[in-house]
Amino acid sequence: MARKRWRYHASLAGLTFAALVATLNWDSEQHWLDRLSIVSAYSCLVCLSVALLIGPRQAIRFGKPIVNHYLRRDLGIWGAVWGFGHFYLAMLLSMNNEYLERFVYADDLPFAEATQYLLYSAGTIAGFLVGVVFIVLLGLSNDWSLRRLGRRKWKRMQRLAYVAFGLIMVHGFAFQLIESRQLALVGGMAVAGAMVVFAQFAGRIAVKKAGGPAPHR
Repeated sequence: MARKRWRYHASLAGLTFAALVATLNWDSEQHWLDRLSIVSAYSCLVCLSVALLIGPRQAIRFGKPIVNHYLRRDLGIWGAVWGFGHFYLAMLLSMNNEYLERFVYADDLPFAEATQYLLYSAGTIAGFLVGVVFIVLLGLSNDWSLRRLGRRKWKRMQRLAYVAFGLIMVHGFAFQLIESRQLALVGGMAVAGAMVVFAQFAGRIAVKKAGGPAPHR
């Protein structure tokens, strides 16, 4: 199992390196920090979305929930790494007066100033809360915590991943609206959110039909 996990991490590290290289060579008028901010945000979203789809997939296939799955755990770790990278970039790029003047207080924005400020505040608070939840989840992402807490309590705490995902949706959509991002980026977030929600319902139905307990993924 240790060898398999090393392969997981090596593969995810390779994908991370490829994403960074692609970002730096991306032919765009945007500053490279802006490009990296977008890539880090969506890399975090993809990692967490795939991690949250593994449990429902197992439930649909076998009719019973799973407690621990190493690929899911490792995807969550890399999602948190990308998330903290995005958090740092966001602090540089959007926590300043220049950003506020451009996207919150300007006269030619799609929403009224009060609405822009509300979106900015909600997105910022959600982003900070995601960081707090990620710290907790990283602390749980090891076998020692699983043994120490026990399977039931550990699993309950692991459900904070769903809280993190919901907060990411709030954060992402708020800043997408503020910055009037491309429809493809907004659509990508919507698809990811819909897939995770649909998969959870499908997994619960599969376990219920199989006569098992409600899935604790």
